[in-house]
Amino acid sequence: MENKDPKRRKIDETMRRLLTGAYIPTLQLGTYRMKTPTGPCKTALSLGTYGGIDTASIYNNEAGCGQAVKSIVNSKTRKREDIFVQTKLWRSHQGLTKSSKSKMQAALRSSLKKLDLEYIDLFLMHWPGPGRHLSKPPVRKCQDKKFGWASADRDEIPGNDEVRVPTEWTPSMRLQTYKEMALSSGPDKTVRAVGVCNFSARQLEELIRFCEKENIVKPAVVQNECHPMLPAVRVREICSKHGIVFQAYASLGSGGDTLMNHEVVKSIAKSHERTCAQILLRWAVQHGMVVVPKTTNKARMVENSRIFDFTLTSKDMSKLDSLSNKQSESQTTKFCWLREHDPDHY
Repeated sequence: MENKDPKRRKIDETMRRLLTGAYIPTLQLGTYRMKTPTGPCKTALSLGTYGGIDTASIYNNEAGCGQAVKSIVNSKTRKREDIFVQTKLWRSHQGLTKSSKSKMQAALRSSLKKLDLEYIDLFLMHWPGPGRHLSKPPVRKCQDKKFGWASADRDEIPGNDEVRVPTEWTPSMRLQTYKEMALSSGPDKTVRAVGVCNFSARQLEELIRFCEKENIVKPAVVQNECHPMLPAVRVREICSKHGIVFQAYASLGSGGDTLMNHEVVKSIAKSHERTCAQILLRWAVQHGMVVVPKTTNKARMVENSRIFDFTLTSKDMSKLDSLSNKQSESQTTKFCWLREHDPDHY
């Protein structure tokens, strides 16, 4: 969202200010695995409580998301500058093509064409490691009954760890790709801000040092899985220190977690006469995060948007904070990548 007059812009919990000076809405609609997003996106944007749309090239639904935005703008329901649109660079789009052309630039042009928008508000690096062939996963699925999906417990498949896209991928390629993204961003460019997803604390600190050394913009946003059972405390601390907005996905739990049916969550929800989903989203908001809950159901959209008219007590927050476990301290994500290493592997 543009900020033409920052002195007059009212700041409240429904938005956060980015390092660029622009604003990101606290609540956006997530579209992961949403094959036909146009209808749900139009519904969410029409409600007025959802400030934008979160999509990605790998979701294969950018075109539908863009159609929803254009429809809302053309109907004069909302202005384009009041709708935040973010998409992501897939992990295999790092480095150069065989003809020595930038994969990132080609991927960006493709996303803009599919969205059919003049610019995107936020361009995120989707994953800190290389791409993988589905037929050659680096690890086998496994499930720990106590902790749910646990990256540290997955067994490596011999030989597959070196099957990468690009084949010559190295950690330095991640940094150079981010630099290219950063140099392609600006207030008058087709990318207004850049950020990263699924970065571990180590990788994020490395990236920040790189940005300072190269004199390029730091990530405006870090999008990671985050909920009481995987609170991403260290990454959020780094973000807070550097003025980076932390965006949570899988806010309602993931990977075998039972957050929505957890007695602590249910008890707090009952005391506030709210749903468990509202409690978990409110927990994130009170920790200063922005969120991207996904649903195609209008009633749930309305429900998920009612998170700004009540407050959890300090006791409520402490109870929810206590749901994390020691294993989560060294884990970046449990939700996706079930046949993949934890991101910090890279």
